[in-house]
Amino acid sequence: MTELNPVHPRRWPGTVLAVAMLVLVVDRAQAGASAPTSPATTTAEPQAAAVVAVVRGEVWIDAAGARPAVRASIGMRLSAGDTVRVAEGAAAQIYVRGGLIVRVPGGNQVEIAGVLAPEQDDRSQKLVRMSTESLKILQDGLWAISGPDGPIVIGGMRGGPETTHSMDDAGAGPTLLSPRAGEVIPGTRPTFYWTSDGTRVRVALGQEDEVIWRGRPTTGGVLRYPEDAPVLRPGEGFIWWLESVDGKRPVSGRASLQLPTTTAAGEIAAFEAEMAFLGKSPDGAELADFLRCGFYNRQRSWTSLLVASHRLNRADAGDIRIADLLRRVRATLELSPEQVQNLILLIENESER
Repeated sequence: MTELNPVHPRRWPGTVLAVAMLVLVVDRAQAGASAPTSPATTTAEPQAAAVVAVVRGEVWIDAAGARPAVRASIGMRLSAGDTVRVAEGAAAQIYVRGGLIVRVPGGNQVEIAGVLAPEQDDRSQKLVRMSTESLKILQDGLWAISGPDGPIVIGGMRGGPETTHSMDDAGAGPTLLSPRAGEVIPGTRPTFYWTSDGTRVRVALGQEDEVIWRGRPTTGGVLRYPEDAPVLRPGEGFIWWLESVDGKRPVSGRASLQLPTTTAAGEIAAFEAEMAFLGKSPDGAELADFLRCGFYNRQRSWTSLLVASHRLNRADAGDIRIADLLRRVRATLELSPEQVQNLILLIENESER
């Protein structure tokens, strides 16, 4: 463990500041080398020191430069010198550039310094360093969703060089809900979701004109790629579709997906292990989903981004930025609100099994 002081805490009269913090530390060179690139959108490092990750109750930001105080909201960028004030009974969590997460309890305030300084400060608690390989990916994604002109879905453009095959949902029949839009799935075996009317169909997976695998006939709208199916090569793109039980005709359009590289798959697993740890803390579920929005945005894992932003929007229905992020992810996937609700329901039901 190492003690750091990335913020300047201030005590309000009659209160004691108790800030619970978590540092995510990585090998920056390795993370930078393995981060996916996107010709459609790039994210330059902004002059932001931190971003608001969780807001519970009345939280105010006193901006540096004596500008009027504003109510804090999820995804709001903070600059060095800004002060976060939390009313009694409220709480906030702040992501500080470099991987620090600061919890500010009710009746307290902190001033953002924006650097991870090694000096000891007895007014702050010890910080916990955790091993992760995802900091740069996470941080790039967080800056994108906290942009001053609204959240950006990185690489969220159809037909770009990163898309192996375009989507084609033309005509009648089931709609392929996920994966689609050339998204990177967060594992080595995809789970397929589609709208189902009870008709028996097969899921087919292929590359170019070659069929790699056909699933067993099913009437459900969910199918996990089985363990005994052909091994899919990391980092490669695939297409999937639905076809008749006899395999003679397609009954849906086609959608594209990509497997993560071996390195990216390891980063995703390590990141989710940390999110499981964070989820046990106060307001941890919302914090973990906010960080997932950043991480999976940079990874171009649209379905994972959609699920996390949907849960945040459900928990904080009045947050305009999160609602805007959800709308932009839906636009990237080219799904209607009803289709998104269908997909979320299928995913939640599947996770409960």
